[in-house]
Amino acid sequence: MITDLAERIGRYKRFFAGRAPGKLLILCDPSDAYPSDVEIPAFELSEFDLTDDADNRRYLDMRILWLERLWQCRRGILDDAIPSTDIYYGAGTETAIVSDRPVRITHNTSWIEPSVVEWGDLDRLRLDENNEWFQRRVGAAKYSARALQGWAFLDPCHFGPLDFANQLRGNQLFYDLYDAPERVHELMDFSTRALLWLGDAYRAVVGPVDGGIVTISSWRAGIWTPSVSGYLSEDAADLCSPSVYAQFGRPYTQRIIDHCGGFSVHHHGNGRQVMGVIGKLRGLHLMQYGNELHYPRCVEDVEAVYQQAGGTPLMISCTAGEVCQYIDALKQTQAVLRVSVDSLEEAQRAIELVRQVSTV
Repeated sequence: MITDLAERIGRYKRFFAGRAPGKLLILCDPSDAYPSDVEIPAFELSEFDLTDDADNRRYLDMRILWLERLWQCRRGILDDAIPSTDIYYGAGTETAIVSDRPVRITHNTSWIEPSVVEWGDLDRLRLDENNEWFQRRVGAAKYSARALQGWAFLDPCHFGPLDFANQLRGNQLFYDLYDAPERVHELMDFSTRALLWLGDAYRAVVGPVDGGIVTISSWRAGIWTPSVSGYLSEDAADLCSPSVYAQFGRPYTQRIIDHCGGFSVHHHGNGRQVMGVIGKLRGLHLMQYGNELHYPRCVEDVEAVYQQAGGTPLMISCTAGEVCQYIDALKQTQAVLRVSVDSLEEAQRAIELVRQVSTV
């Protein structure tokens, strides 16, 4: 599907070779400019009975066809994107790997009621390889890796420990941080062990790509990072103070990073107060900043965000017009830009501008 994979990975290797302002890479999203001659399948997760093996395979095949068609639409876009997809069954099925709670599928995600309603429920959670959703997730990784046939890559992303604990306990967790801190540490320890178990199972299937991994695969276009780890989400951290995250979040995320030799982290713009604490994680490759409604867009204040993150490389979303508007500020950072474009011509102009100023 792309003929210059080695060149693209080469740019990522130079990007991650050291931390320095001026290193910029770009991924374009032409979703508003798809050519009319390519039929992109439309489907929802809720259309499939994921507990039925045949229907589950039909869903996985549809995702791969969707990926193929989207990459047909990217013909001629010579950016830094690498074709990739993840194992997607919605959020609820990820914590279902340790629980017997029923999973509800709604449109394009899944939900599960909190499994730890009383603290005694924690003792009933198990890391059991015969768990239905553990089997289904790892099976989906194996099936998809074979079906992709090396033209695209599988992203072994998963929750971070605090997000996993939030799913298991529900939003009661945020009261527990103050009312039952020792119990929270027990829950965080279990969540960390569960994610190491799931992540190792994924990585046994996915394997390395030129010594690293392709990850952060939203838009069906991922990036290459130096260790065989992927990325994890720290959305729940955005609802914490720096001191709370430093006590209850970072030590457990650090265990996962240490186990894998490195990791990237996703969080949102409503969590700028914890960016400095996240940025202190050893082995952190990159911090993805998700723009949040009612909060400033990252590109509008990108130099301050970069400083707040302690010089950690960023991944930010913006438009092609914003790339032009804020290019002088962007040059003072190290960042991967995910750029939405209205046409293939606009994509090419944005790529050319980034290439002109980037030191990669």
